[in-house]
Amino acid sequence: MSLFGLADEVKSSIRELSLGQKKRALFATVLVGTPSHILLDEPLDALDRGIQDTVLGWIGERARNGATVVVVSHEIEPFAERATLAATVRNGRAVLGRLPKDKAGRLRRLEDLARG
Repeated sequence: MSLFGLADEVKSSIRELSLGQKKRALFATVLVGTPSHILLDEPLDALDRGIQDTVLGWIGERARNGATVVVVSHEIEPFAERATLAATVRNGRAVLGRLPKDKAGRLRRLEDLARG
């Protein structure tokens, strides 16, 4: 719990925690195992910069170890460097595509997909 800054909250009920603390507690529970398939919805929302870096590091580590990681997020930049595929919905249909290998091209493609 100290990794996520919750050492002082170990005796608190989850109901007593702020939104950011609840998210940190949930990530702390995920670290117990080594999931091979991970679906994250807005994983950086309500987290301070230090915890965001910890979460991004964990995502990267899991992906390097072969896990499939799917992130749904309005924040493109933190995930652009790590992304290999992107999906969006256009005219009621899912659009899936590989991303360019270069960082600038990948970010440009993600921006295009985000704007529809």
